[in-house]
Amino acid sequence: MRARASLLLSYAACATHAKRLRLMTFNIHAWRDASHQDNLERLIALVNAVQPDVLCLNEALHPFVAPPPDHPYWAEVRARRGHGLEPPRGSKPADDREESYLRRLSKATGLPHCAFACANEEGSFFGAIPFGNAILSRHPLRDVRRHVMGVTRADLTLGGQARTEADLEPRAALAAVVELPGGAVGVCSTHLDHKAEELRERQIDEAIAFAASSFGGRAHFLCGDLNTFQRVDLAPEQWEAVAQHYNAMGWPPPNEESSVLRRLTQLGYTDTLNLCQQHADESIPASPPHPPLTCWSHKPLFRLDYVFFSPGGQEVPSSDVATGDAENLGPSQLEILSHRTLESTVSDHYPVVVDVVLHDVANAT
Repeated sequence: MRARASLLLSYAACATHAKRLRLMTFNIHAWRDASHQDNLERLIALVNAVQPDVLCLNEALHPFVAPPPDHPYWAEVRARRGHGLEPPRGSKPADDREESYLRRLSKATGLPHCAFACANEEGSFFGAIPFGNAILSRHPLRDVRRHVMGVTRADLTLGGQARTEADLEPRAALAAVVELPGGAVGVCSTHLDHKAEELRERQIDEAIAFAASSFGGRAHFLCGDLNTFQRVDLAPEQWEAVAQHYNAMGWPPPNEESSVLRRLTQLGYTDTLNLCQQHADESIPASPPHPPLTCWSHKPLFRLDYVFFSPGGQEVPSSDVATGDAENLGPSQLEILSHRTLESTVSDHYPVVVDVVLHDVANAT
């Protein structure tokens, strides 16, 4: 899906610097595809083909090195018996600078600046290996911060999908300032709960407050697997397929509206794909009437992966997170060059790639 658009802001003076950025967000399914086959080499090839400036990852294990394909670990995790599973010998390298998959990905793709935010030191259903988000960048990162969105036993009752304590995991947001040539922009990668919209709504409020505090209320992207969707984004037959899936799983009918997406919009964020659709260049073929689905790669049902942009200038929401140094992060005008969802079997999600130009905007004095 390609389009060209501008997000116009009511500031008196125009930019003096333009910063071009290719951002890619991808849930990498803990370094495996939908069939739990090691995906590192395919992931490296895909990222090298896309050549992003910034790569945001969800469901990253770190430090991690995949055990041999015939190791019982894979069968245990595939059968959803991975909670608390001790990792095989050698799969948690003591020195992650060269051995770990995250470092190898960073080195092999020319994205040398790397940050990781662990959501749960005890691991996830992929085993007892630190689990969270990562940001890899071609350009230096500064002011890297992590925020963990904790859970309690009371959250077991949220939503209509039955869950156990093992299935109730903390999630994290990772924020960093990317030092682009001619300026900087904030990037926040997050991953929300997979079962309860009520919990996701609380988490997105935390992530928004964390991002605003980290970037001083200035221009930034917030992206990742938000695990939320809404009926308006799906064709009738797609919505029916979702409803049938929920029924087959014994769940209540899916929510037709997303409170997560509503909150983002209310607080000044723009979905970059919607921006493309609303202001498509007439020289480019019209976009499909409904956004591409991003999950799952073996049976696409949902759009769960997003890139949102906040131009800056908003009041910073109250937060327990300390305010970051927002130097060189001013209000910005965003020019969308393209928004693509790439069909790929590297993971159980599709990656989303956005090309933008950021123009700094200064208030008149």
